[in-house]
Amino acid sequence: MKLFTLILFLLPLSLHGIEEKVKIKAIDLLKPLKQNLMQTLQSEIKAKGIIGGIEACQIEAPKIAEALQEKTKKIELGRTSHKLRNSNNAPRDWVKPYLKEFVSSGKIPPVQVVRLSGERYGYLEPIMLTQPLCLQCHGNEIESEVMVRLKALYPNDDAAGFKMGEFRGLFWVEMDLTEI
Repeated sequence: MKLFTLILFLLPLSLHGIEEKVKIKAIDLLKPLKQNLMQTLQSEIKAKGIIGGIEACQIEAPKIAEALQEKTKKIELGRTSHKLRNSNNAPRDWVKPYLKEFVSSGKIPPVQVVRLSGERYGYLEPIMLTQPLCLQCHGNEIESEVMVRLKALYPNDDAAGFKMGEFRGLFWVEMDLTEI
């Protein structure tokens, strides 16, 4: 009986430890994605203006994510939103309820670790609009030249109308515990 009680007591602690390890690994995986996306965007905007930044986002962002995933097939990562620009970034089924909850609550969502199945875990991190630069393509007042280019590249674009500080979407990671 004492052993059973001890196991029941330690089980939540071990799950918390696993979740913490998933969180640390996911943060580590997302860091180069975020840095590379921002560096590429800023570099292209500096060289070619906002239009160059839009094209860099369309072409380079998927390549950056793919390069980070090539190390292993057991880890996948990306970004998604409730207001998509690129349909390739549609939320995965397990992400949808969290995305819906975050949008409806109006609060800044916390980081989430989600057990998906067996030894597979997911991680969600909010994307907040914190840079004025972001509003040039995602804000309420987008220049007509920029809007024309966005519509040409993304005919079903829904990723505008945001304000500074608003929830923009989620970075997500899926991984097996064997990758931690």
